[in-house]
Amino acid sequence: MQTYLNSCTPFTCFTEGASIEATVHGKRQVRLPKFNETYEMGCPNLLIRLLPGPSVEWSGTVRIVCKDSGLEAELSYHRSNSFMGMGGDGRCVKGKVFRSSNPQDAVFEIDGYWDRTVSLKDVESGEVLVLYDANLSIANLITPEVKDEEGLSSTESAVVWSEVSEAILAKDWEKASEAKRKVEGTARSLEKERSEKGEVWMPKHFSLSQDKDGNWDCCPLEKSRIYPYDFFPYKSPSDHRIVVAGFWSGQLSCDRYSIGNTV
Repeated sequence: MQTYLNSCTPFTCFTEGASIEATVHGKRQVRLPKFNETYEMGCPNLLIRLLPGPSVEWSGTVRIVCKDSGLEAELSYHRSNSFMGMGGDGRCVKGKVFRSSNPQDAVFEIDGYWDRTVSLKDVESGEVLVLYDANLSIANLITPEVKDEEGLSSTESAVVWSEVSEAILAKDWEKASEAKRKVEGTARSLEKERSEKGEVWMPKHFSLSQDKDGNWDCCPLEKSRIYPYDFFPYKSPSDHRIVVAGFWSGQLSCDRYSIGNTV
């Protein structure tokens, strides 16, 4: 059983006091071919706190929509038990699942911690179950490994960002910043060269389109761009899947588990 993840998410950042918040634009899609279901969702903001100690957490509200099942979920990522923004647990999430035709009538209530466990409560019966266990969900994920470095294209992500990655792993931040500027400079030079020649850049591995509002959408062209999701509860009803799809998508981003090519 396999799942497709499609994401095209640029972002903007702003600073407020001792924190930096990145607003992620665009949308994500998780497709479950077996059920003929597509889940479309936004992304919570990425909040980086500098004081009293460095920390990273999600914040804001996300809506997940599945037109195929007629269900939606609303998730609120927030910090609990904080005093003037200090202390507390920054991994909390609350929300609800409801029918698109009746958003005021919750079918399930959601509560928990997105990096640990999230519970689902049936509003009608009062039954509570563990919907999502982060440890179990990501336990079988394997970091992609490059086995044939010589066979890689010069535009492959592993090649383009190799110097940056090595510097980060070595905690050499100055070298990492320098290598990052080098990558960006090369990209600008290539863009200028294409512009001078009147060439239009087209990705090799993705279809790319833009709507009237300027939002980009990209989809993988190759079947190899499929993410195995063996731990997804496929036997669960659609009103459970809609929430798990959102947490799974978020975990992939948090853990930087991605397979792709810069072109």
